[in-house]
Amino acid sequence: MQDFHGQTSWPNWPTILKNPDPSGINTSSLVAEWYRSADPIAHVYAELDEKIDFSRQHIFQFKIWSPIACEVVFKLEDKTDHNIAVEVSQTVSDIEQWVELAFDFGGAVSGVYDKIVIFMDIFSSEQNIFY
Repeated sequence: MQDFHGQTSWPNWPTILKNPDPSGINTSSLVAEWYRSADPIAHVYAELDEKIDFSRQHIFQFKIWSPIACEVVFKLEDKTDHNIAVEVSQTVSDIEQWVELAFDFGGAVSGVYDKIVIFMDIFSSEQNIFY
């Protein structure tokens, strides 16, 4: 097990570990495990070195393993002002298996956002583990 260095989520940090379900669309050996606390706005995030350029690509995708059906919000922010933001949500309906979510930011303005924030089961107070 390996911890991420630096703050990459709130209030809990993700951990890199052996994939607990190497099947379907994700047979990779390692995954990030994130314990979602009872805080309604618990999240994971990544601060980028540069502002996002949407001229070549505007869709973000990632694989998720969720123990529950829930809403996942993918938010782009200016890391110096979280009020400058745009977000897209998707619903996870296939539980306890790997699914791929796609978040389309077509129409978003380039050169504005340099932080990615992901909320799993946003505004819930349920504690769960996501991969």
